[in-house]
Amino acid sequence: MTTLLIRPNRNEVDQEALATEGIDSMVDPYLRISPVRNPKGATRLVSALQSPQLTWLILSSANAFEYWFDQTPPGVLDTVLATSTTVRYAAIGEHTASLLYQRGIRNVLVPSLKNAQSLASLLAQTQPCPVVIPSGSIAMRSIPDALVPAGFTILEEVFYHTEPVVPPPPSAGRLQELGIDTVLLRSPSAVRAFIAANPDREPGVALVCGGATTARRLRELGVKPDLVCGDPSPRAVAASIAQFRRKR
Repeated sequence: MTTLLIRPNRNEVDQEALATEGIDSMVDPYLRISPVRNPKGATRLVSALQSPQLTWLILSSANAFEYWFDQTPPGVLDTVLATSTTVRYAAIGEHTASLLYQRGIRNVLVPSLKNAQSLASLLAQTQPCPVVIPSGSIAMRSIPDALVPAGFTILEEVFYHTEPVVPPPPSAGRLQELGIDTVLLRSPSAVRAFIAANPDREPGVALVCGGATTARRLRELGVKPDLVCGDPSPRAVAASIAQFRRKR
């Protein structure tokens, strides 16, 4: 049996982790992403990090960081990250944190529960200051909604857009036919796209959510998740799916 991976990119990390658990996978993106040209926004965020004032840089999306990085002058953002003594770093999970680790930054705040609400709760306990967030067009509002009332100033810019693929992907409505027994959902936008393309739940196909926020969106659409992973890292998700299959 096969696990379906529907993210617009970065599916290879889940494929590799699943393979180590002996699980076959199939990639069929239900979403596509495209960069949003925003050079003024890119400069605005870099300038905020150059301020002598204490500032948080929060990475909640690897795509957002990389599209932002691509719109900054060569070497400028890396220099700021390497030399600033006033920037503090936070990431929603280990994958996003790794983008900072790769640039020599070791002190990155990552919540034990890898979700936006947990990260926001940790930050809300710190001194209020500006917060820089590169984001996508449908970014979750959990972090701004928690930090603004606590006195933080949010500096957020959009650098990519997410939308469902058109026409529907090849696997839509054919999950059992293709031997798919689990579907990995990694974001609320993935949930919306998957349910829209598969309005009728196919029996025997388990829906696995890579976090509580994703699971909540699935429930809001009237569908109960079969498995919710507390740790969204590829290795942990793959192990959870393997254990779920054994119990099944």
